[in-house]
This record gives sequence, C-alpha cells and structure tokens, in this order.
Amino acid sequence: MKRRISPFWIFGGASVIWLAMGIGLGWSAASPGECSGTFACLSANEWGDFLAGVFAPLAFFWLVAAVFIQSQELGAQRQELGLTREELKLTRDEMREQREVMRAQADEAKKQAEFIAVQTAILERQEQTAEKERVISSFEGALADIANTIDYDFNGKMAAWGSHSSGAMARVKFSSEANAREELTREFLSFLTQTVTHQGLGPPYGISAELMSSAEYLLGYIRRALELAPACGPREEVVVKQLQLRDLEQALTTMIDATREAIMRMT
Repeated sequence: MKRRISPFWIFGGASVIWLAMGIGLGWSAASPGECSGTFACLSANEWGDFLAGVFAPLAFFWLVAAVFIQSQELGAQRQELGLTREELKLTRDEMREQREVMRAQADEAKKQAEFIAVQTAILERQEQTAEKERVISSFEGALADIANTIDYDFNGKMAAWGSHSSGAMARVKFSSEANAREELTREFLSFLTQTVTHQGLGPPYGISAELMSSAEYLLGYIRRALELAPACGPREEVVVKQLQLRDLEQALTTMIDATREAIMRMT
C-alpha cells in the first residue's frame, strides 16, 4: 500500500524553501553607493518592507494550506459520516430482520402453545372418557357379580330363616327361574322382605348361617354398585332405582345383623 504524505510536511517544506529564497535574494541584491551589502544598508522602514515582502506570501501560502487541509479534513469527516450512516442503515436493517424473525418465532410459539393446548384438551377428554368407561365397566361388573352371587349362591337353597309362633326357627328356600339380572335381583329383594312373612314366620328374620359369607360378598357388590353409580351418569342411576339396590342393601344388612346376633346368643 502506497504511503500518503501529510499536507503539513508539503506546505512546511515549501515555506522553508520560500524563506530561504527570500533571504538569498535579499542578500545578493545590488546595493547603492558605498554600502557593501543590502542588509547593512536597509533602514528600519526598508527592513519592514523586506520582511513584509517575504512573509506576506508565506502567510497567504499558509492560509491556502489551512483551507486545503481543512477541506481535506471535512471531506474525511463527510466520508466517515457517510460510512456511519451506511452502518446505521445496515444496523437498522439487521434489527428490522431480527424483529421479523422474533415476530415469526413468537407467532410459531403461539401456534405451538395453541396446538399443545388443543392436544392437552383432547388428552384430558380422552382421559375423562376412558375413566368414565372404566367406572361404567366397574359398575356393570358389580351388577354382574350381584346377579351371579344371587343365582349361584342363593337360588335353590335355604337362604333365610324366621321364627314360628312357638319360637322354633324355620328356614325358607329361595327359588327363581329368572334369566335377566334385573328380574332375578328384584325377586331376591321380594324374598328377603316378603316371602318369610308369607310362610307364616315372624321376626327375627335372618340369612342362613352357611350362606353368611356369600351374603357379605353380595352386600359388598351392592355397595360397590351404589358407590360407582353417581360417577357413571343418569342411566346408571336409573338402573340403581330399577333394581332397587338401596332397598336390597338395607334388607340384606338387617338380615345379616340378625343372623350375627342369633349366632352370638347361641354361643
């Protein structure tokens, strides 16, 4: 890269050359009369004129030099300002692009959040649906356990007992040919609440001692169904009313308690 010479040195060198030329010309100029040299014959006014003649061009020369140097500095400043403006423009463009990128990222994040919210809602609904289906399945299982226990453990057996007027205890057989669980359950409730009385037996009434375990299992299934019904829905609540499960729970509980008391008295 070519080295640039400072204007100060150029104008400074020119000023020295001009001063040397002025002094040389003044020294070598012809002198009038008996004076042996020009400087020795100069009066005070002439010395002033000589110095003015020498330094006036220097002053003008340095004035031009100052204007030239200042113009160069102003040009450099304008160039620097131009570069600064260009850099600021590039910075503004870059910041604008960054804002666009950030806006796009914010929009994408918003879309992702909305998508996640939708997916979460779907998963929650699926989970709620699955939970409700599980509860309904457990409710249906409890109803099936009730019907199976009544059919397999009580149907065709001496399921209950009551007391004759003489105080002797007599047992009563439960018998049903129903196939549907609703009919079988209602017939068993009717047996617990009416059949013993119709056969001429009086209180206390109870479940046969050998069927106590089955009766306790049956009571657990009934209570399980009653517990699950509210979480299932209106249909299951209607089923509970149709099967009269609350009445069956009360009747079975009463007869189990009576049998326990009777066993305790005998022991």
